[in-house]
Amino acid sequence: MKGEMDFILQYTNWIKEHSGQRDTNGFMEITTPFLDVHNDELRFYVQKQADGMLFTDDGYILADLEMSGINISKGKRKELLQAVADTMNIKIENGAITAKAENPAQAAQTMHLMIQAMLKIGDMFMLSSPQVRSLFVDDVKNYFFEKDIRNTSYVMFPGKSGLPQRFDFVIPASKHMPERLITAINHPTRQNIQSAMFAWSDVKITSREETAGYIILNDQMKNSTVFIDAINQYDHMKAVPWSKREEYIQEFAA
Repeated sequence: MKGEMDFILQYTNWIKEHSGQRDTNGFMEITTPFLDVHNDELRFYVQKQADGMLFTDDGYILADLEMSGINISKGKRKELLQAVADTMNIKIENGAITAKAENPAQAAQTMHLMIQAMLKIGDMFMLSSPQVRSLFVDDVKNYFFEKDIRNTSYVMFPGKSGLPQRFDFVIPASKHMPERLITAINHPTRQNIQSAMFAWSDVKITSREETAGYIILNDQMKNSTVFIDAINQYDHMKAVPWSKREEYIQEFAA
């Protein structure tokens, strides 16, 4: 198995090779290799302004959710949406996901956060119909609470790449276990699995102590075997299928 730094280089090269940009009506349209729930490439727009650069998805993600019958304007869904916005330093303005870079030096970081926010918001509400009472990240949070597993929600760490990486939960180190960084993925895809693995690898390199990474997968909606196998190939990283979460209680609670 290659080291984590090799994985980071492969990941960043893949993004560079499969991304594109073009000028359109005063905005720079950025196309990424990440796919939305319809298997369309995620894209957003950048506009130079007097006080920096504005990044926006032009309302695509939230409009798509609402067209799917998912109301994110109130209740728990609105709270979770705001939590993503707060930790990723983005805004929800006039139905659009936006971010601001004050100078060119912040552009790469802002673009990274923009992509991660679009992926996270799309994944968080995927398959969450009005009939579904809870969201997957809430299910994970409740599972930790019920099993008395101490944790902190929505934490951002700086990575070796210079980019900030967000995790849904962090379980602090103990005498028996290292710090555990956890990402919850509701609708596993190649893109959001890669993104989660990159985030963990990027932060692990900067950690002075041994750090373990976990990806908790909602495996109740689709066959996730291929993703589970890929994750488990990396040292100190584990895939946790939601259907087998009871097997990990001692590991998380230690």
